[in-house]
Amino acid sequence: MWRLLLPMLLLLSGLSQSIYSQEGVTGTESAAVKAAAPPDTLISPRATMETFLHAMNDIKRGEPQRIDDAVTTLDLSDVSPLVRRERGRDLAWMLLEVMDRTRLIDTGRIPANPTGEPYLFARYKSGVIRIAPMEDGRWLFDREGVSRLPMILDELAATKRVKGDDDAQYLPWHLRLRQQIPERLKQKDFLLENWQWIGIFIIILVGVVADKLVSLVLRSLVRRWKNRSSGDEFQALSDQVLRPLGLMVMAVIWWVGIISSDWARIPCWYCLSR
Repeated sequence: MWRLLLPMLLLLSGLSQSIYSQEGVTGTESAAVKAAAPPDTLISPRATMETFLHAMNDIKRGEPQRIDDAVTTLDLSDVSPLVRRERGRDLAWMLLEVMDRTRLIDTGRIPANPTGEPYLFARYKSGVIRIAPMEDGRWLFDREGVSRLPMILDELAATKRVKGDDDAQYLPWHLRLRQQIPERLKQKDFLLENWQWIGIFIIILVGVVADKLVSLVLRSLVRRWKNRSSGDEFQALSDQVLRPLGLMVMAVIWWVGIISSDWARIPCWYCLSR
């Protein structure tokens, strides 16, 4: 009897393991398919365009956090994660500027099919803006067009916005400043555009001048205090005792100048975006 029972138990055990294994594979495949499903906001060229435009319009209505939703429509796969958020935000504003200087957008004419060929928004001398499908099913403004946005915007600098100039007030100040800079200063001789090097030089110069002025004032105060002091131990005190405060002021000016100036983060773009 035991000889018959043992093979039956082994057979049942093998069948149960086979069924469990198949269920596990099926569950894994279902989870993978579910995870690969693109969000409704990026499921087609029309959805992507509407997501971008609605997010940027909401920013103008007082919802600045919506910039992150606009950035999700851009293919930033070539950009280092270290600077992806900052660069993505600037590129989103550049893309809106390019659109505003190109034509009014009727989203009803943009394909809503989740499959198909890339949607071409416009072609320029400096590049092409289009929405293309990704491997995971999302439709994004492709990385080639996104990387060419600064050059395309320079190309359209003399073109008026189709809705007027009221929207210019919403642009980050460094982008508005860049639009006012002569073309010769936008040339890149080494990593950065020439105007950016000038800005960094000015920040450094202001910091050095502030250091010298603060050090001069503090040295004068130390000398005056020593002259009024009757203790011999204070007479041996160096006039430079407060010199570190001047260096601290210089460092703070450099730090505030670089951090508060969004354009000063651009060196990271060129070093880390590829």
